[in-house]
Amino acid sequence: MPHRASQTMLVLSLVSLGSVVATGAAAQYNGMVVPPATTPPVDGRALIDIAGTRKKDKTPIELGPFAIQSEANAGFGFEDNIRAAETDELEDYYGELGAEVISRATAGGNEITTFASGSVRKYDSESDQDFEEWAVGGRTLSNVGDVVNLQAGLDMRQRVISRENSRVVSPPERPVQFRQTTAFAGIVHDPGTFRTVGSVTFRKTDIEDVVDLETSTIERFEDSEEYVVDLRVDYRRTEGLSLFTAGEVKVRTIDALDPSTDFDSTAIELLAGVAFEPNSFVRGEVSVGFLSREFESDAFDEQTGGAFAAEVIYQPLRRLSFALEAGRGLQDSINAATAASAIETSVSGSTVYDVNSNLQVFLESRWRQEDFDEVDVNIERGQLSVGSRIDINRSLDVQTRVSAFSQDTDSEVLGRDFDAARAFTTLSYKF
Repeated sequence: MPHRASQTMLVLSLVSLGSVVATGAAAQYNGMVVPPATTPPVDGRALIDIAGTRKKDKTPIELGPFAIQSEANAGFGFEDNIRAAETDELEDYYGELGAEVISRATAGGNEITTFASGSVRKYDSESDQDFEEWAVGGRTLSNVGDVVNLQAGLDMRQRVISRENSRVVSPPERPVQFRQTTAFAGIVHDPGTFRTVGSVTFRKTDIEDVVDLETSTIERFEDSEEYVVDLRVDYRRTEGLSLFTAGEVKVRTIDALDPSTDFDSTAIELLAGVAFEPNSFVRGEVSVGFLSREFESDAFDEQTGGAFAAEVIYQPLRRLSFALEAGRGLQDSINAATAASAIETSVSGSTVYDVNSNLQVFLESRWRQEDFDEVDVNIERGQLSVGSRIDINRSLDVQTRVSAFSQDTDSEVLGRDFDAARAFTTLSYKF
């Protein structure tokens, strides 16, 4: 949605262990070719962090104006349905290695942040599921006076799946390689009563497949491009209460090898709502609005309907917090059969409890429904996770997570019905 973005946590979330693990899980189980894209707009209003990923910050290495943080990860896991198959399920063990480096340079009101991360996963017996991924990028931040903040950034990432991946052949559902580049620029103007946040984002996704076009439909869509403009205006009525309106315009083009398939579209989402923080225990925001997507092709009807978003976090105790997020909006995907655009309704919640200063446990649940109107398809997905995090010291921690996934769909092309489970443990060391 237009208002869901994180200013202070943007770069950290891109390269943190939680993001590396979550990206892999998303690509495995949610039917998307491309993992969830970076959300670069500049507002600091994302209220809900992924449960179980809060870390103790280690003091970075200071080198003059530079501050450098780095981390290495090693994990071991088990999946009981690695191909997300409806029948003939295959289970396997896997190992994963990853690393990240973050560098910040500050001077006056200016800051430059760069990052690099990479990971590789290897399966014990089903090597066709192996993959590797990397990401690099940076962001600049400049304070102009006391009320204007300028930001710009670039993010590049790539995922390469094993060349002999049987998913590409039968059924043809995943590419062997994708590359995604995101660039954005934004401004925050905050003189006091009114706060305005605007951003412009460009995102390009390149998909490559080693399978011949004659034997796989996945090469029907080689590239996609998105141009996104976001704007949000907040009016502070009182301390702890703001009214806001937010809007987003997205122009999406698909470079399809089959010229008869044209999923190019223009989408608009408009919201109006209230943000509240009545005390130190509760904060959140609720908004309602309208969404619309119009396709270039006359073969698809215009998508219209209501939109809403709600984010609430409740922390009755210092060690205990509850979070709830719900929404209805537009969601894009590219897969073997279609570059379809869905209206997505989702609900997620989490509970995090700090048993002590070194042990954290959490429970997390997610549900979402995607309606692909132009191809008359409905997909429902659910996830339930429990886990813990142990901080052995300020440098070393261990995270364990057990998750169950399910998917129900009325299409054999965009997805399949399946259940899956995963358990993994990751050891992280911050240098």
